[in-house]
Amino acid sequence: KNSCENLRLIITNSTAISENTVKKIMKILKTGKIATYYGLTEASRSTFMIFDEKLRKYNSVGLPATNVEIKIESKDGVKNNGEICIKGPNVIESYWRNEEMNRNIENGWLKTSDVGHLDEEGYLYLDGRIDDMINVGGEKVIPSEIEMIVNELEGIEESIAVGIPHNTFGQVVKLFAKKTIKSKIQESEIIVHCVKKLERYKVPISIQFVDEFPRTEYGKIKRYELKDWR
Repeated sequence: KNSCENLRLIITNSTAISENTVKKIMKILKTGKIATYYGLTEASRSTFMIFDEKLRKYNSVGLPATNVEIKIESKDGVKNNGEICIKGPNVIESYWRNEEMNRNIENGWLKTSDVGHLDEEGYLYLDGRIDDMINVGGEKVIPSEIEMIVNELEGIEESIAVGIPHNTFGQVVKLFAKKTIKSKIQESEIIVHCVKKLERYKVPISIQFVDEFPRTEYGKIKRYELKDWR
């Protein structure tokens, strides 16, 4: 802690940071700032965000960068959410010898396969990947909505919600959770918290505690591997 408090700037990207993590870092830094941005290889640094206690948009990845436009294409009946599309000088014109991928670019708009939403002030929020969406009896469930609720609990360091096969509903929600050090939180406490804050079909039917999540070399959790964990 003491060795980090005089840092002037911390920047992160690749995925949204949890609100709890942002607040903890802000408490440590004396005068420094923590920032994040959203972008892809095909559209680098599309948004930028410096977290501020007065702004209180801890779950956002910020406003579009200069000359960059962002829109949300809603689909699959998910209200106020949809695929993030980006247009601007930072977006590639085409893929190298890949006609199939070129279909993701229409009139300069890049379809990112990321799901998100914009608030009334134009701040972007990441809600996951299209492939990560869970279909519970025809209802579309965004994993990050469940994860944010679970991560509110003291004793939970991180959580991941995935869809698992179900004979009646097609898919149901399973939650993987990593506890904080010395946490004694029980599955029942998580379920009760979810029932209070989520629609019934979004509540996990099972919870599995893990010591660590499988991660890429960049630190991102490999959701697809969790779907095969039993």
